[in-house]
Amino acid sequence: MPENTLQHRPLAERMRPTRRDDFVGQQHLVGQGKFLKQLIDSGKVPSLVFWRPPGSGKTTLATILAHAVSANFVFFSAVLSGVKEIRNADIQTTGSLPVPLHIRNAPTTLMKEIGYGRGYQYAHDDREGLVLQEHLPPELAHSTFYEPTNPGFEAVIKDRLTKWKQILKQRAQQHAQPQHLQKK
Repeated sequence: MPENTLQHRPLAERMRPTRRDDFVGQQHLVGQGKFLKQLIDSGKVPSLVFWRPPGSGKTTLATILAHAVSANFVFFSAVLSGVKEIRNADIQTTGSLPVPLHIRNAPTTLMKEIGYGRGYQYAHDDREGLVLQEHLPPELAHSTFYEPTNPGFEAVIKDRLTKWKQILKQRAQQHAQPQHLQKK
C-alpha cells in the first residue's frame, strides 16, 4: 500500500491485526477447535453474517478470514449501506459483465438477428424442471455462490442441490456421447 495512503487511514484501521494469531479476544469463536478456527484451518469459509456491537472485532475477523482463504473481502455495513452498495461491491469484484445473449429477451427483429434468445431452454418444459444450460456470463460459469450446510432445513436444500447436480452431470455425459450410443 502506498505510504501516503497509509498515513491517511484511521489509527484503528492501521493497527488492525491481519493474522488470526494476532487477534485478541473472541476465543469462543477463534480458539483452538472452535468454529472460526476450524474454518480457517479448512481453507473454506461459507457466507457469514457477523452481528455484534461496534468495536467487538467483526470487521477485523472478517478480514482475517478472507485473507486466510485468499478470498476477496468487501466491507459492508447493513446500517450504513444498502442494495446499491452490494451491487457496487459485486461489480468491483467481477466488473460489469454482460448478460449472455441466449437468456436475453428478443422483442425486436434486430435483437433476434443478433442472437438474443437463440438456444434458450425453458426449464419448465423439462419434466424435472432442469436444463443443461449456463445462465451466467462465462467469467462466472461454474462459480459456487452458496454451499448449504447440514443443520436444519439446509440439509434438505443440500440434498436437492446434490440430486440436481447429479441429473445435470448425467445429461452432460449423455450429451457428449454419440447419438447411436445414447439410451432411449
